[in-house]
Amino acid sequence: MKKFLSLSLVLVLVLAMGAMAFANEGSLNPGEQLDAQIPVYATIGPYAAVQYLESVNFGILLGAVDEYDTNATGAQNGQFKLEANTDVKIEFEVQNFDWIASPYKFVVMGTAGLVAYNAPFGNWNGVSPTNSINYGYYKGGTVFDIAGYIEIKSISQQKADSYDTNILVTVSK
Repeated sequence: MKKFLSLSLVLVLVLAMGAMAFANEGSLNPGEQLDAQIPVYATIGPYAAVQYLESVNFGILLGAVDEYDTNATGAQNGQFKLEANTDVKIEFEVQNFDWIASPYKFVVMGTAGLVAYNAPFGNWNGVSPTNSINYGYYKGGTVFDIAGYIEIKSISQQKADSYDTNILVTVSK
């Protein structure tokens, strides 16, 4: 019984002292005031947005044996913007890997402050079909360019036609 009474008394003292930690009292005569500091807390969860800006467009290719790229006249690099409030991993993949018979690759490039990012991927000798970037937090986000390259090795390698695919951009923590 004495132990129970002692433990109860200790608990009451601890609770009373905790309540007093947030209390302030005193006289309020003219010119006097009371202040109290109230703690404020907030937790912001990880969040990101990927925004498509421009498609990758090779334009009309001659069809002759050559290496073509989206930096040529009449062609266009693709672009997307990433904004995140945390470090993220950005993965790139061509959704239809065999969309064209000729070797091809895409190169994602962007700069965030002093950090430059470069990620080649596709169906090209020495290039992986997928790639990723470990992107560090950067206030304001980053616009990434996507350059494309197609190599026609022989005239009959690629039938004259229109071809298309999509690049899947995946962002994860």
